[in-house]
Amino acid sequence: MIENFEKLIWKHSADLFLSKYDNSTKEMVAICAEGSEGWLLYSHMDWICQNLNCSQRKVLNAVCNFCDVESLRKLKERMEGNIERLNFVMNIGKDADGTVYMGSFNKSGNHWVLVSLD
Repeated sequence: MIENFEKLIWKHSADLFLSKYDNSTKEMVAICAEGSEGWLLYSHMDWICQNLNCSQRKVLNAVCNFCDVESLRKLKERMEGNIERLNFVMNIGKDADGTVYMGSFNKSGNHWVLVSLD
């Protein structure tokens, strides 16, 4: 799926309208790559993780925000089962001085990454 998305956004002009997705190529890129102004927010990622967790028992998916104590509490409860893999979705950013940080509700990053632990 990721490879198909990459082909879609890199091999077409920005103004090409993709009727299958009801968006232009530029709009598809903006969904995940417009820095902190991108369309994918914490709430979207959390919704995706919750839906994946409903359909999977051995893999736990979570948005990683170590500043959010309630999220950590929920994660601990879920990990008490037979979890074989843990997938974190993390919001990452970089300051002008080159310092990399994990985004939080107070300071959002500029892209999302997936970390998978077996």
